[in-house]
Amino acid sequence: MATSSESHISLTELHIDPYAPAEMAGRAQAVGIAKAMDALFRWMYRLPLKSTALFVWLLVACGTGGPGAAAPGPPPAAREAAAPSTPAAPPPPVTVRVGILNSIGDAPFSIGIEKGFYAEQGLIIETVPFDSAARMIAPLSTGQLEVGQGVISAGALNAVARGVDIKGIAGASASPPGHGNTAYVLRRDLVEQIRSPADLRGRKLGLAARGTGIEIELAELLRRGGLTLDEVELVQLNFSEQVTALANQALDLAAIPEPAATLAVDRGVGHIWLRADELIPNHLTSFIWAGPHFVAQPDVARRFLVAALKAVRLYNDAFFKHDPQVREELIQIFIKHTPVKDRGLYDRMVFQGFDPDGRINRESVERDMQYYLATGQLQAPVDLDRLIDLRFADYAVAVLGPYPR
Repeated sequence: MATSSESHISLTELHIDPYAPAEMAGRAQAVGIAKAMDALFRWMYRLPLKSTALFVWLLVACGTGGPGAAAPGPPPAAREAAAPSTPAAPPPPVTVRVGILNSIGDAPFSIGIEKGFYAEQGLIIETVPFDSAARMIAPLSTGQLEVGQGVISAGALNAVARGVDIKGIAGASASPPGHGNTAYVLRRDLVEQIRSPADLRGRKLGLAARGTGIEIELAELLRRGGLTLDEVELVQLNFSEQVTALANQALDLAAIPEPAATLAVDRGVGHIWLRADELIPNHLTSFIWAGPHFVAQPDVARRFLVAALKAVRLYNDAFFKHDPQVREELIQIFIKHTPVKDRGLYDRMVFQGFDPDGRINRESVERDMQYYLATGQLQAPVDLDRLIDLRFADYAVAVLGPYPR
């Protein structure tokens, strides 16, 4: 099993059988020839005897040669004996620097590293921790980082609109039904006072950052009560600070993902009112982003997505199909790779969605873009065909096959 060290660098050695693809192709060719010959002789069986004899004579003459035909080549055993006995050396491993947030959102990377999926593809993953996905944009664009998992924010879209050539190469965190990872948590003592979104007028609402998917969901919550963000008091606090503010009665509503949402409930300071999937079902809030130099290495990018989607499929087996053995294995990986060390917390919190085929919900991205334009946070629309590049995910699905839903 491949592992990553505490310095966030995977030093897994490469182990690849360079002849496996050729062997598979040879078997497929042999099967095809056998089927063709079987069909041919079934047809010959139905011919009159004289026609059959004539056809066999022609077949033998063409296959083995008549006068002037070239001499037959050596038998297969002789050809194999004449082939070089030393296989060609596999290509050297390629290092891919990946921006991470030390969260479960890094699942395509942490699972893939621990399961050896990247090593299978001849890739060494060097993880680079960030405290914000926004800080990944510059290193992605300048070649200091190949790939990163981060939100589809107004800042990221503005960078693309300015000509920064970063691309979303696969979908990441989303909120399919039953998997609303972000929760809108009322302060516990206000549950009887705030019954509908309209009751939030003038209240203090927590928000980690403007220009993100959580802001869009919060705006949708207020819209249901006939309100806008201008009619509440936004208090900018990070997720853990919002839980503390609920306890101190300095906040009326927190907008926080897991595990902060479950921790607020466990500590008796919050009540989960709504989740993201109830506000905007299938809201895609983050991409696997790639820089231009990475996209310019299509062979590496294709291999990377094969490994990443193998990891995402295990995640779906665990948290969507509820395979208990896989679930426990992945929880142990998350305990190792994230600050969430409490095993019991994983049984109480809600896990976000990852599309097992890497699909990107374009309608969701378009909706977010229109929100940012309408609120003045995005200066110009972005061409989604330029923003989204699914070539490598498409290749990975062709290799792995579509995920059985």
